[in-house]
Amino acid sequence: MAGTMVKGDIQVLVDAMEIEVALSFTPAKEGQEWSGDVVLKLLGEKRFSPLPSPKLIEEVLQRFAKAKGPVKEIILRGEASQDPIPEKVTWSELPVPPELAALIPETAAKAGPPVLYQIRVEKIKRETVVFKPGPLPFLPPKKEVVISYDKKEIEEPIYVDPTVLDYAYARKGERVGLVAPPKPGKPGKSVYGKPIPPDTTIDTQFHVGQGLVRDKNEIKAERTGVIRIGKNWADMLSLSGHNWKVEKGSDGISYFLYLEPGNPKLPIPQVVDIISAAVSQGARSEDLLSESELNELVQDCISNGTPLEAHPLSRFTDGFCQVVVSKDALVATLHLRKALAGGAPLTLKAISDTIRNSRVRGFDAEKVKADILAFMQSQDVELKDYILVQGKEPGRGKNKELRLMVSSLPEDERNALVQRLSGDQKATSILSTNALFPLTECTDIALVQKGARIANLSQPTSGNPGMDVYGKEIPGLPGNDPDIDLGEGLTFRPPDIIAEKSGVLCIKNVPPIFRAFILEYRDAQITVHVSPDAMEAHLTLVRESGPGKPLTAEAINQALAEAGVMRGIDGSAVAEALKLALETGSCESRLVARGEAPVPAGEQSITWLVDLESGPDSSVLQKAAVKEGQILARIITTGADGRAGFDIKGNVIPPEKGTGTKIQHDDSIIEKPIAQGFEWIAKKTGDLVFDGWTVKINSLYAIKTDVGPATGNINFVGEVRIAGSVTSGFAVFGGQDVLIGGAVEAALVSSGGKVVISQGVIGGGKGVIRARKTIEAAFVEQATLLAVEHIRIQNSCLGSNVKTNGRLLLVSDRGNLVGGLCRARQGVDAANIGSERAIHTELSFGQDYLVMDQIEVTEREVEKIKRALQEIEFKIKRLSTDGASLDAARAEKVRLMKLLEKYGLHLFTLREKFEEHHTSEIRVRGTVYPGVVIESHGRYYEIKQRRTGVVFFFNRDTGRIQEKTL
Repeated sequence: MAGTMVKGDIQVLVDAMEIEVALSFTPAKEGQEWSGDVVLKLLGEKRFSPLPSPKLIEEVLQRFAKAKGPVKEIILRGEASQDPIPEKVTWSELPVPPELAALIPETAAKAGPPVLYQIRVEKIKRETVVFKPGPLPFLPPKKEVVISYDKKEIEEPIYVDPTVLDYAYARKGERVGLVAPPKPGKPGKSVYGKPIPPDTTIDTQFHVGQGLVRDKNEIKAERTGVIRIGKNWADMLSLSGHNWKVEKGSDGISYFLYLEPGNPKLPIPQVVDIISAAVSQGARSEDLLSESELNELVQDCISNGTPLEAHPLSRFTDGFCQVVVSKDALVATLHLRKALAGGAPLTLKAISDTIRNSRVRGFDAEKVKADILAFMQSQDVELKDYILVQGKEPGRGKNKELRLMVSSLPEDERNALVQRLSGDQKATSILSTNALFPLTECTDIALVQKGARIANLSQPTSGNPGMDVYGKEIPGLPGNDPDIDLGEGLTFRPPDIIAEKSGVLCIKNVPPIFRAFILEYRDAQITVHVSPDAMEAHLTLVRESGPGKPLTAEAINQALAEAGVMRGIDGSAVAEALKLALETGSCESRLVARGEAPVPAGEQSITWLVDLESGPDSSVLQKAAVKEGQILARIITTGADGRAGFDIKGNVIPPEKGTGTKIQHDDSIIEKPIAQGFEWIAKKTGDLVFDGWTVKINSLYAIKTDVGPATGNINFVGEVRIAGSVTSGFAVFGGQDVLIGGAVEAALVSSGGKVVISQGVIGGGKGVIRARKTIEAAFVEQATLLAVEHIRIQNSCLGSNVKTNGRLLLVSDRGNLVGGLCRARQGVDAANIGSERAIHTELSFGQDYLVMDQIEVTEREVEKIKRALQEIEFKIKRLSTDGASLDAARAEKVRLMKLLEKYGLHLFTLREKFEEHHTSEIRVRGTVYPGVVIESHGRYYEIKQRRTGVVFFFNRDTGRIQEKTL
């Protein structure tokens, strides 16, 4: 055919899949000529089918003719095959709980790649020889070979891409996904007209591993756990939460717990939720196991990894039947409870016997029987307060009457008193909190004394008789008491109402209610007793009550003046008496004024410089606690004229009326000469004892028994020696050493010197031992030890709080320090520290821990000042709003700010001092166990492995705690 001609080189190119043919053309002037027919002939020789159309070839040649260089044109395309589409899974929404998600990486790493299998069925031929009887009896049996086939299932491993694409969480039996069936591949066609089969190597099946199962087109979980999902596979990891459920038993009243333990690292199920689940199904909480019992059961299940299957959640309870008769025998009720968790059953016979034995009468037997049968057939656990029989209540007689036993104030006096009290600010404040009603609503007002009979109830009359549940008659009841509402200061002691204090009786008697209260009203009482010789005056004070005249210093001074007390008044004694009376309500017979006895010519006078306290008989014995070197008294020798005295009324007593003072003392007192006499000085610390003729100082307090109820607490300024023990709840205070021959229980022992305890301390978490010097004990258990110097313990120190600015020494081979907190500035020397049970034991060393106590006290003071500043700020704002003067508030604010600055500077100094390091070390002669934590300067060193024979010290260069071999 005529058409385009090109010159050059044409190559036919076929791709590897044989679905595409292209012509490659390279133009050349001297090359071969190519026309459409030549090209079609070439293609025909290649056996392509179908051949391209001549028109297409012509168009290609036209483009080749225009080409300046090599070109390529596709002239023929086959049809590619379509691969099969594998099964596709639509996964349910099953999110992984957050607490399990954190454990997936560790669990997946342990599980490794998925282990998958496919089942291949293989037929195995089996030949069996059988003998069949011949056609006739006399013929031999016929031998035949029977061929059968057995099926053998063979597990063949499947290898897949182990990459995990997603995770899910499913419970046992739950559907996790739906599988869409695969689609087969479709064959293609090559450029030669031959079919191209689809890829048969593609695995179209979705594989499930352990924990999952295929049920037709569903994938279900065989157990509870985390599912990992790959491209064409899924399996279940051994990772699940603790799964539980509560089911009701077949009897409808018992409940059972099913618990499948999961990963032990996860929190255990809350027993409150388990109990709530049972209650939501109808259980009563009182019929179930307690929270502690259930918690123990759940913990054992999870720790052992053993599932609970239908474990009784109901408490084991036997059937119960009881007839309860009220105290007044007017009502008899039946109480029934069914058996739970396998207890002895409740039977109709037991119910019948119980009712018969109760001997109650008058109930409807048929109705009771029907109600009991209905209960037994129901799912109720308990029938309570079922009324069997109800008796007849006795009648009540005429109500009692309340008769007043005090005389009411006349109306004019009552109105005047109400008006005066209403205008008194203190009375108004008391009435606003303690009054049952306003004073203006009083129907009667009277002035009463403590112990007075206020009112009396009339004698009762009885009503008509009744009948109890046993058929016996009940006597009639007396009339009711009136409705009595008693407030402050009154009590009802049938048949009388009694005044508990003196004051104004306020009554509101509006039948049927009688209300009353006493407004305490008493002026302050000041009594001055002057001795017959006018040499002493004693003061007795009683604080005011309610809105009475207050107790003041001015009133006391006026009373002293009215009693004629003019001279020798001890102002501090008066102030202390006033303070005591205001705090406790009264102060009895306090010596507040003393005259001065005259001294004849040439005699001596004594002036005590210590506060002598008298015993029960003040004329016999007087005592005072004194310290070594303290001046006790001054003895002055008068001249030839003597010295005149005076009494408390200001009268002068001439010297010739006086008597000399002759007092002896032992060697516990030193005499120091002074002008016109001498001074007595204490040679030792102790109790000064003066019996009127002799003076001595006792420096030792010896107790031959235990310190307990017989001795009371001990407080002595000198040395204390106790032969026995110090029992729980008592205290021993010694100004010097305290030596104890027995033990110390949950008690307080405080010493100004050292403390020595021969038999140890059993503190029970409350015992406290503190000393300004050293502490020595055989052993210490659950106590607090505070010492300025060393603490030396012969054996163990267990679970105690120890603080010392010296060294803690545990001397013997049994010197174990176990549990508690120890702070020792110079360190610790112990046989063993901690225990094999890894009991937490904390030690601090190398710093001044008494300074730390001062820091804590100062910080508390700083917080108080800050709170006070906040309050003063609020006060200033309030005063500004009210337009009041701010001078006082601002002055207080300035004072507090200066005080805060002072405390802040002091706190800074203390903290600097606390950071100073003191030479120290922790020496362990034996073993230090895990659980021990060592601290110094805020650096911590935790023992994680057992050590033997080591020394721990703080390296100031590195700022760390280090260890070295002992």
